[in-house]
Amino acid sequence: MPMPITLNDCLLLWQMGYRVEVNDGKVMAVVKERKKRENIA
Repeated sequence: MPMPITLNDCLLLWQMGYRVEVNDGKVMAVVKERKKRENIA
């Protein structure tokens, strides 16, 4: 997966379930988030 360049790229990745880690204005990592389990009673 290519690294995001613009803020819109980061938002698109977030909508697809990815977390973009940024440090000092540079993209450090793109991490796939696990699905959070919801407790259904």
